[in-house]
Amino acid sequence: MEPTTVTSAAIISILFSEAAKEGGKSFAKGTSRVLQQLWNIVRSKFEKAHIAGILTRAEDAPTEKNIGKVKEEMEEFLQDEAFVQQLRGLMLELNASEGGQVILSRLKLSGNLQAQNLTQKGSSQQTMLTDVDAENITIGDAIQEK
Repeated sequence: MEPTTVTSAAIISILFSEAAKEGGKSFAKGTSRVLQQLWNIVRSKFEKAHIAGILTRAEDAPTEKNIGKVKEEMEEFLQDEAFVQQLRGLMLELNASEGGQVILSRLKLSGNLQAQNLTQKGSSQQTMLTDVDAENITIGDAIQEK
């Protein structure tokens, strides 16, 4: 099995997805539990850094600006290897669930989108590049394998 890469963009995508906002109702049984654990770990990290308000603001008003601030802080938090390992474990659980995999979904960009070497493996339900709004979109090597 290939290692799961943990990026701030991946975490933000999971946390602020429409399904996550609905409490994981559309996820397979067990996935909502993992999603809740992911939220708890991230929230705890923000609380320990005394910046939980940034996360709360993005939850209440998920604007590009507010989510961008969360992403900036996540970039810093990902320097903590123990935190990354916790996130990686939960992301592996999410990927292994029947809920499937989603790459680049529900994005609104004021500029261009360029993506290279997108690969989804090992899930029966895979979604890539849905509901994406950008001036120009350039995609290279998008692969989906079971």
